[in-house]
Amino acid sequence: MKRLSMLKKALKNKKYGLPIAFLLFLFIMGIFYYIQQQLFIAQTLNAAQKESCVLEYGKWECIDGKIAIPFYNSGGKDVTFTSVTIPVKNGENIYNVEEPLKSGETGALTTANCDEVVSENFTLKWCCNENCFTTPMNKPNSDIFLKR
Repeated sequence: MKRLSMLKKALKNKKYGLPIAFLLFLFIMGIFYYIQQQLFIAQTLNAAQKESCVLEYGKWECIDGKIAIPFYNSGGKDVTFTSVTIPVKNGENIYNVEEPLKSGETGALTTANCDEVVSENFTLKWCCNENCFTTPMNKPNSDIFLKR
């Protein structure tokens, strides 16, 4: 109770009240944004599972100076389109594959130069016929890897 009254007093302070209120607002909005993103990811993956259009991916590796990403089609339908967006030093690079990946098959996509990547915030988009799904690639499956 004492801390709540201290917060009320600080917010009423003319010199510090507005910055404190603004920072509190930004903090609450940040939490709200994070929750919305997590719900969107879960909804996308649930919709993909209902459509039997599931594309799993493994941790990317650097092979011959290029990023190689392994994929596995664990759904019941063929994946007809795959797109990966990778943040690089001068913006974003988008790599599209229109070659089908049949159900139960694995494949790999070779993309940007390893030294150009600025973060691991890759985005994956995949389609089975007309239904397309988008998700960040932040949870690679450790069971999916490149065979050498």
